[in-house]
Amino acid sequence: MNLFLRNKLSVFAGLLLFLFGLSPELFAEERAALKADSPKQVKKNESRNESAELLPDLADNDVYLLSPDLWDGMSRYFRGELFDYDAELRRMIAEKPHHFPLYFYAAVFKLRRLMLAPDEIAEVGEIERLLTLGLKKAQRAKKLKKFAISGLYYETVCSAALATFHGLRSEYLKAHGYAVVGRMALDELMQKRPGLQTALLLEGTYHYYTGKFGPLLRFVMRLIGLPPGEVDTGLKMIDEALKQDGPFSYFGQLYATMAFSSDSKRRARALEISEDMIRRYPNNYFPWLLRAILFERTGNFERARENARKGRALLPGEPKDYKDLILIADQFLLDLRLAYENAILDADLEALRFLQSAALDRTLRYADAPALASLHLGHLASLAGLDEEALAYYKKVQSYRGVEWLKDLAKRNEESPMSKRFRLPPKRREALRTRLLEHSEIRAEVKAEPKTGSKE
Repeated sequence: MNLFLRNKLSVFAGLLLFLFGLSPELFAEERAALKADSPKQVKKNESRNESAELLPDLADNDVYLLSPDLWDGMSRYFRGELFDYDAELRRMIAEKPHHFPLYFYAAVFKLRRLMLAPDEIAEVGEIERLLTLGLKKAQRAKKLKKFAISGLYYETVCSAALATFHGLRSEYLKAHGYAVVGRMALDELMQKRPGLQTALLLEGTYHYYTGKFGPLLRFVMRLIGLPPGEVDTGLKMIDEALKQDGPFSYFGQLYATMAFSSDSKRRARALEISEDMIRRYPNNYFPWLLRAILFERTGNFERARENARKGRALLPGEPKDYKDLILIADQFLLDLRLAYENAILDADLEALRFLQSAALDRTLRYADAPALASLHLGHLASLAGLDEEALAYYKKVQSYRGVEWLKDLAKRNEESPMSKRFRLPPKRREALRTRLLEHSEIRAEVKAEPKTGSKE
């Protein structure tokens, strides 16, 4: 993932933003919240602590501490309901500021938006405030026997999130400190609760994604004190986590579908998981998007388009209809899939123009959008047999700022073009080739290489 090399803000600027971008009322709120969950105060107020209101029928809820209102919000999210997550979590924190899990969940959505658009820094101070407060509260709670494991769990996830946050901002010294704390906490958690579903998912996804990093991101990982993982180890741990049915099974299925679909030996398993996700969450657009990608990777573009259309119908309208960047970015991903599939299946001119427009538009809020569009135009050129154009698009991806994971992907496609993995039927291939050749504005610029050894 492009977690570390995107937004080149200095440590000093980030520190100033954190110190001066928060109001005195927020600092007062933080001090009050910390005082409310000091060990002495927690013991005094255990009778009113949120733990008394937990849902007993959720697996491992002594670790997660999911209250009825928090679980209701998560369930609505899993079902695909579109609502204001930030407002719901603000309300929960205002009502129960001592319930330390809330601070992590309140920060997660904001952190994902920062990953999608690193230049949009309006929520930077709030992300750091929530995660820092959540970490402090978790570390205090774990000193009490009743919250020893739950405190350790939230120490793990808050530290990991803070390492990611500071890595995104190129604050590697800070990222290193939190990464070490998170790594040690996760090791302790896996010793004390072996087989915990979310611990397996955390460790498995860490191994899988960091194992796929290219040389530059591997260097950055080591810079912040984390060794890159092993892909096969990650896949095995994710698979082991799926054997359990816990409150976070949605994320387990999501990560498994993405990871297994990249492995030809596990694609049948990925399809099985994907179908189960859609049975469970038919009104959530994201499982449909994942299954569209899965079918693309098997070369079944008709089924891919069918699933992308169903997902898009669950996220209707245009980007201007949504305020949440997460929804805007996911809508773009669905539109990207449909454009790619329509171009392959129908040589659709509007689909090609959509991709070209996105590739040139540096104003899109979703920072990866232009590079993703260029990458897929390269795929189309390769499938059409236009090797020079495909190579030009893959090289164009290298010109975008950040997007290290896409640059690695583009390099792999230079070495192993899409045309070597999939052969379009002759008529379809020729239609796509003709369409691309007829419209030079959609074709990448191919710079002629100087010929060597030619006679004057």
